[in-house]
Amino acid sequence: NSVITCESPGRLAEKFPAMFDKILVDAPCSGEGMFKSNADVKKSYNEGSNIYYSETQKNILPCARKMLASGGEIIYSTCTFSPIENEYVIKDFLGKNQDFELVKIGHSALGVSEGIDIGGGQMLNCARVWPHKAKGEGHFAAKLRHLGKKNTSRRENIKTKSPKNIGNYLEFAQNYFIDVSFDNIYCVDNKIYSICGLAPDFSGLRVLRGDFCLGEIKTKRFEPSQALAMALQKSQFKNTIELNSQEAPRYLSGESFEADANAGFNLVCYKGYPLGFGKVIDGRLKNKYMKGWRVNLG
Repeated sequence: NSVITCESPGRLAEKFPAMFDKILVDAPCSGEGMFKSNADVKKSYNEGSNIYYSETQKNILPCARKMLASGGEIIYSTCTFSPIENEYVIKDFLGKNQDFELVKIGHSALGVSEGIDIGGGQMLNCARVWPHKAKGEGHFAAKLRHLGKKNTSRRENIKTKSPKNIGNYLEFAQNYFIDVSFDNIYCVDNKIYSICGLAPDFSGLRVLRGDFCLGEIKTKRFEPSQALAMALQKSQFKNTIELNSQEAPRYLSGESFEADANAGFNLVCYKGYPLGFGKVIDGRLKNKYMKGWRVNLG
Protein backbone atom coordinates (compact mmCIF):
# COMPACT_ATOMS: atom_id res chain seq x y z
CA ASN A 1 0.00 0.00 0.00
CA SER A 2 2.87 2.36 -0.73
CA VAL A 3 4.22 4.11 -3.81
CA ILE A 4 7.70 5.65 -4.09
CA THR A 5 8.04 8.62 -6.43
CA CYS A 6 10.96 10.89 -7.37
CA GLU A 7 9.35 14.24 -8.02
CA SER A 8 9.51 17.89 -6.99
CA PRO A 9 7.04 18.98 -4.29
CA GLY A 10 5.47 21.34 -6.82
CA ARG A 11 4.69 18.55 -9.28
CA LEU A 12 3.18 16.44 -6.52
CA ALA A 13 1.07 19.36 -5.32
CA GLU A 14 -0.32 19.85 -8.86
CA LYS A 15 -1.25 16.16 -9.07
CA PHE A 16 -2.71 15.65 -5.59
CA PRO A 17 -4.51 18.78 -4.33
CA ALA A 18 -6.22 18.26 -0.94
CA MET A 19 -5.52 14.52 -1.16
CA PHE A 20 -3.79 13.42 2.05
CA ASP A 21 -4.89 13.36 5.70
CA LYS A 22 -1.33 13.27 7.05
CA ILE A 23 1.93 14.42 5.49
CA LEU A 24 5.45 13.99 6.85
CA VAL A 25 7.96 16.55 5.55
CA ASP A 26 11.45 15.27 6.34
CA ALA A 27 13.02 18.43 4.97
CA PRO A 28 16.51 18.72 3.45
CA CYS A 29 18.64 20.61 5.95
CA SER A 30 22.19 21.62 6.86
CA GLY A 31 22.49 18.46 8.97
CA GLU A 32 24.16 20.01 12.01
CA GLY A 33 22.81 17.19 14.14
CA MET A 34 24.80 14.67 12.10
CA PHE A 35 28.25 16.22 12.55
CA LYS A 36 29.21 13.73 15.26
CA SER A 37 28.34 10.63 13.25
CA ASN A 38 29.08 11.75 9.65
CA ALA A 39 32.31 13.56 8.85
CA ASP A 40 31.22 14.24 5.26
CA VAL A 41 28.25 16.33 6.45
CA LYS A 42 30.57 18.40 8.62
CA LYS A 43 32.98 19.00 5.72
CA SER A 44 30.22 20.13 3.36
CA TYR A 45 28.81 22.65 5.86
CA ASN A 46 29.40 26.36 5.38
CA GLU A 47 28.14 29.56 6.99
CA GLY A 48 25.49 30.05 4.32
CA SER A 49 23.97 26.57 4.69
CA ASN A 50 21.27 27.67 7.16
CA ILE A 51 19.94 30.40 4.86
CA TYR A 52 20.14 28.21 1.75
CA TYR A 53 18.19 25.34 3.31
CA SER A 54 15.65 27.56 5.06
CA GLU A 55 14.59 28.96 1.68
CA THR A 56 14.22 25.42 0.32
CA GLN A 57 12.18 24.42 3.37
CA LYS A 58 9.91 27.46 3.02
CA ASN A 59 9.19 26.41 -0.58
CA ILE A 60 8.37 22.80 0.37
CA LEU A 61 5.86 23.49 3.14
CA PRO A 62 3.36 25.39 0.92
CA CYS A 63 3.34 22.41 -1.45
CA ALA A 64 2.57 20.10 1.46
CA ARG A 65 -0.18 22.48 2.50
CA LYS A 66 -1.77 22.24 -0.99
CA MET A 67 -1.78 18.44 -0.78
CA LEU A 68 -3.29 18.32 2.71
CA ALA A 69 -7.00 17.56 3.07
CA SER A 70 -9.18 19.73 5.30
CA GLY A 71 -8.53 18.99 8.97
CA GLY A 72 -5.30 17.14 8.18
CA GLU A 73 -1.89 17.27 9.84
CA ILE A 74 1.66 18.00 8.66
CA ILE A 75 4.73 16.91 10.58
CA TYR A 76 7.79 19.00 9.69
CA SER A 77 11.15 17.58 10.75
CA THR A 78 14.89 18.18 10.33
CA CYS A 79 18.15 16.85 11.75
CA THR A 80 19.71 20.23 12.44
CA PHE A 81 20.00 22.57 15.45
CA SER A 82 19.57 25.84 13.56
CA PRO A 83 16.48 27.86 14.60
CA ILE A 84 16.64 29.49 11.15
CA GLU A 85 15.76 26.10 9.61
CA ASN A 86 13.38 25.07 12.38
CA GLU A 87 11.35 27.49 14.52
CA TYR A 88 11.69 30.39 12.06
CA VAL A 89 10.47 28.23 9.17
CA ILE A 90 7.40 27.22 11.20
CA LYS A 91 6.78 30.81 12.27
CA ASP A 92 6.93 31.92 8.64
CA PHE A 93 4.46 29.21 7.61
CA LEU A 94 1.98 30.04 10.38
CA GLY A 95 2.17 33.73 9.52
CA LYS A 96 1.12 32.95 5.95
CA ASN A 97 -1.39 30.21 6.85
CA GLN A 98 -3.56 31.34 9.72
CA ASP A 99 -5.90 28.37 9.25
CA PHE A 100 -3.22 26.18 10.89
CA GLU A 101 -2.30 25.67 14.54
CA LEU A 102 0.93 24.40 16.08
CA VAL A 103 0.16 21.36 18.24
CA LYS A 104 2.41 20.69 21.22
CA ILE A 105 4.61 17.61 20.99
CA GLY A 106 5.41 16.31 24.45
CA HIS A 107 7.55 13.21 24.98
CA SER A 108 9.78 14.21 27.90
CA ALA A 109 10.19 10.58 28.95
CA LEU A 110 12.12 10.02 25.71
CA GLY A 111 14.36 13.01 26.27
CA VAL A 112 12.38 15.28 23.94
CA SER A 113 12.21 18.91 25.03
CA GLU A 114 10.23 21.92 23.83
CA GLY A 115 11.30 24.21 21.02
CA ILE A 116 13.28 27.43 21.30
CA ASP A 117 11.38 30.59 22.23
CA ILE A 118 11.89 33.06 19.37
CA GLY A 119 9.22 35.45 20.61
CA GLY A 120 5.64 34.96 21.71
CA GLY A 121 6.19 31.54 23.21
CA GLN A 122 4.24 29.65 20.53
CA MET A 123 7.35 27.93 19.19
CA LEU A 124 7.75 26.20 22.55
CA ASN A 125 5.17 23.73 21.20
CA CYS A 126 7.79 22.42 18.79
CA ALA A 127 9.95 19.47 19.81
CA ARG A 128 13.71 19.09 19.95
CA VAL A 129 15.88 16.04 20.57
CA TRP A 130 19.22 17.00 22.08
CA PRO A 131 22.11 14.49 21.87
CA HIS A 132 23.02 15.06 25.55
CA LYS A 133 19.44 14.29 26.67
CA ALA A 134 18.32 11.42 24.43
CA LYS A 135 19.63 8.62 22.28
CA GLY A 136 20.21 9.96 18.80
CA GLU A 137 21.60 13.13 17.28
CA GLY A 138 20.09 16.61 16.97
CA HIS A 139 16.50 16.54 15.69
CA PHE A 140 13.56 18.91 15.38
CA ALA A 141 9.84 18.32 14.77
CA ALA A 142 6.72 20.44 14.57
CA LYS A 143 3.12 19.28 14.27
CA LEU A 144 0.88 21.54 12.16
CA ARG A 145 -2.88 20.94 12.15
CA HIS A 146 -5.33 22.43 9.67
CA LEU A 147 -8.29 24.01 11.48
CA GLY A 148 -10.86 23.09 8.82
CA LYS A 149 -13.47 20.38 9.18
CA LYS A 150 -11.99 16.94 8.67
CA ASN A 151 -12.78 15.51 5.25
CA THR A 152 -14.24 12.01 5.55
CA SER A 153 -14.80 11.50 1.81
CA ARG A 154 -12.22 10.21 -0.65
CA ARG A 155 -11.30 11.89 -3.91
CA GLU A 156 -12.09 9.81 -6.97
CA ASN A 157 -8.75 9.86 -8.78
CA ILE A 158 -8.27 6.16 -9.42
CA LYS A 159 -6.96 4.79 -12.70
CA THR A 160 -8.13 1.26 -13.49
CA LYS A 161 -5.90 -1.27 -15.23
CA SER A 162 -6.70 -3.78 -17.94
CA PRO A 163 -6.77 -7.36 -16.52
CA LYS A 164 -5.10 -9.01 -19.55
CA ASN A 165 -2.73 -12.00 -19.50
CA ILE A 166 -3.40 -12.90 -15.87
CA GLY A 167 -4.71 -16.44 -16.41
CA ASN A 168 -1.69 -18.12 -14.83
CA TYR A 169 -2.00 -15.93 -11.76
CA LEU A 170 -5.72 -16.70 -11.42
CA GLU A 171 -4.94 -20.43 -11.60
CA PHE A 172 -2.31 -20.05 -8.86
CA ALA A 173 -4.75 -18.08 -6.70
CA GLN A 174 -7.44 -20.73 -7.09
CA ASN A 175 -5.03 -23.51 -6.16
CA TYR A 176 -3.37 -21.87 -3.16
CA PHE A 177 -5.27 -18.90 -1.70
CA ILE A 178 -7.74 -19.24 1.16
CA ASP A 179 -10.22 -16.38 1.62
CA VAL A 180 -7.90 -13.72 0.22
CA SER A 181 -7.98 -11.61 -2.93
CA PHE A 182 -6.22 -8.54 -4.31
CA ASP A 183 -7.60 -5.48 -6.10
CA ASN A 184 -7.19 -4.45 -9.75
CA ILE A 185 -4.90 -7.19 -11.09
CA TYR A 186 -2.95 -6.39 -14.25
CA CYS A 187 0.13 -7.58 -16.16
CA VAL A 188 3.11 -5.52 -17.41
CA ASP A 189 6.16 -7.20 -19.01
CA ASN A 190 5.07 -10.59 -17.61
CA LYS A 191 4.90 -9.23 -14.05
CA ILE A 192 1.57 -9.35 -12.21
CA TYR A 193 0.61 -6.31 -10.17
CA SER A 194 -2.21 -5.26 -7.89
CA ILE A 195 -3.07 -1.63 -7.30
CA CYS A 196 -4.94 -0.70 -4.13
CA GLY A 197 -8.52 0.35 -4.76
CA LEU A 198 -7.88 3.66 -2.94
CA ALA A 199 -4.67 4.49 -4.82
CA PRO A 200 -4.71 7.69 -6.86
CA ASP A 201 -3.61 8.01 -10.47
CA PHE A 202 0.18 8.40 -10.65
CA SER A 203 0.39 8.69 -14.43
CA GLY A 204 2.75 11.44 -15.58
CA LEU A 205 4.92 11.20 -12.44
CA ARG A 206 8.28 9.51 -12.02
CA VAL A 207 7.43 6.40 -9.99
CA LEU A 208 10.40 4.42 -8.65
CA ARG A 209 8.30 1.70 -7.10
CA GLY A 210 4.55 1.48 -7.20
CA ASP A 211 1.66 -0.90 -6.88
CA PHE A 212 2.11 -4.37 -5.41
CA CYS A 213 4.09 -6.94 -7.43
CA LEU A 214 2.43 -10.30 -6.81
CA GLY A 215 4.84 -12.27 -8.98
CA GLU A 216 5.93 -13.06 -12.51
CA ILE A 217 4.77 -15.22 -15.41
CA LYS A 218 7.54 -17.64 -16.43
CA THR A 219 6.94 -20.11 -19.30
CA LYS A 220 3.17 -20.23 -18.75
CA ARG A 221 3.37 -20.53 -14.97
CA PHE A 222 3.09 -18.01 -12.15
CA GLU A 223 6.06 -17.51 -9.82
CA PRO A 224 4.99 -15.72 -6.57
CA SER A 225 7.06 -12.81 -5.28
CA GLN A 226 8.68 -12.22 -1.90
CA ALA A 227 6.28 -9.30 -1.47
CA LEU A 228 3.30 -11.64 -1.82
CA ALA A 229 4.66 -13.87 0.94
CA MET A 230 5.02 -10.84 3.21
CA ALA A 231 1.42 -9.77 2.51
CA LEU A 232 -0.16 -13.10 3.43
CA GLN A 233 -1.08 -14.62 6.76
CA LYS A 234 -0.36 -18.27 7.41
CA SER A 235 -4.08 -19.06 7.41
CA GLN A 236 -4.50 -17.60 3.92
CA PHE A 237 -2.31 -20.11 2.06
CA LYS A 238 -3.19 -23.74 1.42
CA ASN A 239 0.30 -25.24 1.84
CA THR A 240 2.50 -24.11 4.73
CA ILE A 241 5.72 -25.23 6.36
CA GLU A 242 6.50 -24.28 9.96
CA LEU A 243 10.25 -24.11 10.61
CA ASN A 244 11.95 -24.62 13.95
CA SER A 245 14.76 -22.46 15.35
CA GLN A 246 17.42 -24.60 13.64
CA GLU A 247 15.73 -24.67 10.22
CA ALA A 248 14.80 -20.97 10.02
CA PRO A 249 18.39 -19.66 9.68
CA ARG A 250 19.07 -22.27 7.01
CA TYR A 251 16.05 -21.09 5.04
CA LEU A 252 17.02 -17.42 5.41
CA SER A 253 20.49 -18.21 4.06
CA GLY A 254 18.94 -19.67 0.89
CA GLU A 255 19.50 -23.34 1.70
CA SER A 256 17.23 -26.07 0.33
CA PHE A 257 16.44 -29.12 2.44
CA GLU A 258 14.17 -32.11 2.93
CA ALA A 259 10.58 -31.24 3.85
CA ASP A 260 7.59 -33.33 4.83
CA ALA A 261 5.02 -31.14 3.09
CA ASN A 262 2.56 -31.02 0.20
CA ALA A 263 4.06 -30.83 -3.28
CA GLY A 264 4.05 -27.43 -4.98
CA PHE A 265 4.40 -23.98 -3.49
CA ASN A 266 4.46 -23.64 0.30
CA LEU A 267 4.39 -20.55 2.49
CA VAL A 268 7.40 -20.99 4.76
CA CYS A 269 6.77 -19.71 8.30
CA TYR A 270 8.51 -19.32 11.63
CA LYS A 271 6.43 -19.04 14.81
CA GLY A 272 3.39 -18.57 12.60
CA TYR A 273 4.80 -15.64 10.60
CA PRO A 274 5.58 -15.96 6.88
CA LEU A 275 9.23 -15.70 5.81
CA GLY A 276 8.86 -16.46 2.11
CA PHE A 277 8.00 -19.18 -0.37
CA GLY A 278 9.46 -22.56 -1.16
CA LYS A 279 8.52 -25.17 -3.74
CA VAL A 280 8.40 -28.79 -2.67
CA ILE A 281 9.42 -31.29 -5.35
CA ASP A 282 9.84 -34.99 -4.46
CA GLY A 283 9.99 -34.23 -0.74
CA ARG A 284 12.63 -31.53 -1.03
CA LEU A 285 12.06 -27.82 -0.49
CA LYS A 286 13.48 -25.62 -3.22
CA ASN A 287 14.23 -22.30 -1.55
CA LYS A 288 12.45 -19.27 -3.06
CA TYR A 289 13.56 -16.72 -0.46
CA MET A 290 14.59 -13.50 -2.22
CA LYS A 291 18.32 -13.58 -3.01
CA GLY A 292 18.93 -9.96 -1.98
CA TRP A 293 17.59 -10.71 1.50
CA ARG A 294 19.57 -13.87 2.21
CA VAL A 295 21.84 -13.91 5.23
CA ASN A 296 25.37 -15.25 5.43
CA LEU A 297 25.68 -17.77 8.24
CA GLY A 298 29.47 -17.69 7.97
